[in-house]
Amino acid sequence: MTNPLPLSVYTLGPKGSFSAQGSEIFLASGCSDSANPQIQLCDSFPRIFESVKAHPGSLGIVPLQNESTSSIHENVDMFFQDSSLCIWAEFLLPVRLHVLGPPGTQFEDITQLHSHPKAFEQCKTFTNSFSGEIHYGKSTSALAQKIKNNGEKNVAVLGGEALIHQGLCILKPNVHDHAVNETQFVVFGVQGTAPKCFPKNSKWTVHFECQHKPGSLAQVLQLVASQGGNLMKVESRPIPNQRERFRFWLDIDATHAKPTLYEELKASTVDFHCVGQYAPGQVLDLDSPHSRISLLRRQIDSVDTDIVDLLIHRQSFVRSIAQEKEKENIPVEQQERFAEILQSRILQAKNNDLNIEFVRKLYNLIHTESVSYQNDKP
Repeated sequence: MTNPLPLSVYTLGPKGSFSAQGSEIFLASGCSDSANPQIQLCDSFPRIFESVKAHPGSLGIVPLQNESTSSIHENVDMFFQDSSLCIWAEFLLPVRLHVLGPPGTQFEDITQLHSHPKAFEQCKTFTNSFSGEIHYGKSTSALAQKIKNNGEKNVAVLGGEALIHQGLCILKPNVHDHAVNETQFVVFGVQGTAPKCFPKNSKWTVHFECQHKPGSLAQVLQLVASQGGNLMKVESRPIPNQRERFRFWLDIDATHAKPTLYEELKASTVDFHCVGQYAPGQVLDLDSPHSRISLLRRQIDSVDTDIVDLLIHRQSFVRSIAQEKEKENIPVEQQERFAEILQSRILQAKNNDLNIEFVRKLYNLIHTESVSYQNDKP
């Protein structure tokens, strides 16, 4: 029996990151028949792996490789090192990279460019011609938020379209080196029963050691070919404390492989481990209705967060004015003052095609809460 999709899915944040964008689109388009997952954003790749292992039944989504650069080694290494992890699925995210800055900024004025090292690696032609300073950071999305908040007109970030929803504008589009620039993401969990929307399939990821003698790896690769497997990736890692010994990672398309290939591989290698048997990843369609809705929802989420932050900020001023009123023996409620505020907000709403009655109700609620807070203060 298979399990429903886990409640929690851990990936790299903050909102607007490529990991968050890809996760939202993949889960929305590929798992609609399962329980609605809750995406939990982590501040680092190690934290994703820790969270998945700490919460049985949860999933993680991490990038493994960009076709323009190379593997994301720290994530590949986690699968080499921890045999409890299993890949259930994969997808390919098209990565379009642009130079973005605060509204009103001109590209010619940019003297500092910030991004994740992997983003710069995918834009070498552009960055080699850029005359300003290059600065590296852990998260492109976090860097974009900082640039937006600072509002400096000479600072920009190298990132994707999702950063538009953090208040930035594209200053120079499509600066990546290759027209087709995709990153492989994998969906993983702890070994056990697979979620029902991720059945076993024709792509295999395995790793193993070879006998320490000439030609042993070549014999394994020949076995894959002779049994009808199509080799898609080979990677290796040195084995700690074992001089000149390596573990090898293979991705195999087993669509046309003989049924005996899997057991033959196990018998021909040392410490064989299957990381996953899953469907070959599809390229996400960033221009599909699902994708566009996902992007708009992210924008709404960001605005909603700002609304609550502003209410918290407003309440700090309410607290201060309550103290001043108490010192001066001034009544809490000032109807004339509120009437002036309400009238100005209604006029602002009217000038921007916002429902006047909605704004009236909203500010009456805010005023009522403010008065109540001042009356009930400790």
